[in-house]
Amino acid sequence: MGMANLRGGGTIVLGMDEAPDGGFVPRGISNIDVATYSEDEIASYINRFADPYVRIELHRFVHEEHIFLAIVVHEFDEIPVVCKRDGREEMRQGAVYVRSRRIAETSEVRSQTEMREVIAAASEKGARRLLQTIHGFGLSERVRPSDDEQFALQLEGLREGVDSGPVVLQRILPRAYWHVVIRPCRFVQKRIASLTECVEVIETMSVFARNRHIPLVEDRGRHTGADWVAYGTDRGAGSASEYWRFYQSAQLVGFVTLYEDGIDERTMEQLLFFTPVNLCPERPPGFVSVENCLWMTTEFYEVAARLAQRASLDGEVSVSICMKGIEKRMLFFWDRRFIRGTYQSQEPEIQHCTTMPVAKLLEDKGELAIKATAALLEHFGWMPPPIEMLRADQHEFMQKHGFGVR
Repeated sequence: MGMANLRGGGTIVLGMDEAPDGGFVPRGISNIDVATYSEDEIASYINRFADPYVRIELHRFVHEEHIFLAIVVHEFDEIPVVCKRDGREEMRQGAVYVRSRRIAETSEVRSQTEMREVIAAASEKGARRLLQTIHGFGLSERVRPSDDEQFALQLEGLREGVDSGPVVLQRILPRAYWHVVIRPCRFVQKRIASLTECVEVIETMSVFARNRHIPLVEDRGRHTGADWVAYGTDRGAGSASEYWRFYQSAQLVGFVTLYEDGIDERTMEQLLFFTPVNLCPERPPGFVSVENCLWMTTEFYEVAARLAQRASLDGEVSVSICMKGIEKRMLFFWDRRFIRGTYQSQEPEIQHCTTMPVAKLLEDKGELAIKATAALLEHFGWMPPPIEMLRADQHEFMQKHGFGVR
């Protein structure tokens, strides 16, 4: 059922043994075992639990004198597949299952992003059926995608993880990272006339703070596509890496690994002295700095404000800030302040999205960043978040780095 809810479906190969190192060894299966598999029986068993149904095909093939069976699972035809009855392996009536992007497993939908992908696939199928109906009546009306759909289409390759971009992006995605999308609300394909102008805009919107630029734009890490320029920097597993792409539509998308993961173990232990980490049932898999949440969101909104000015945006602007791969991570203070609670994220990703007029962004970028930070801290269980403390810390940060303080 999880593969049926995946774009393109999936394939299960029988005859592969898992090796101790996590890889797979092709062993094959015997002719006697092959004879016990029936496409009709497999489909009948699966569809005892699937609503509306799952389409499969069973194929036999030979590789290096070994026999294998491939169960090809087709993507759902019209609407997502839902589990219609409880079963073994924790199958639950009413649940929607998907294939995880982090590890090779089928699991119940756990995040808004996974659910949105399933809904988006169903919506696209519904739109195609509508167009077929229109053409069937001999009508010629063209259904224009919405602005949101056109912006999302630009990012489709990046979201699917199959984009032909540099290796740096593929190295970021399995780690914990920030994912930010800043764009106008109205889609104009060539809002920025040329790729040269795109380079000029992204270079002048880059923010310098904490001894580095964000976005980090260096000629040696730059490459281009049909309507975008991109910059990637890979500093290895122990340091922050980032990938940024800027489209002629003025859509900016960024992936930045968590700086906290680059802290050496000795320093981290000293910082954790100021947290109640010993009260956690098990040691958290990682940590997130309260200050870094504030600084990153403040920098993102400063970048958004500069983008609005440099690209002469009008109307409204959308800012989406997401932290991914952070399940069970715990908050701490970088400057050795005591934190009273064991504030941990219970979700693999958390997100804050907002839309505002350009004038509001330029006037209140600091306060917008405060609200975004507070929303992220709430997902760690810190309620109410310390708004006044965040304001004081942000005021000092913005004054120090010349972002402008109201």
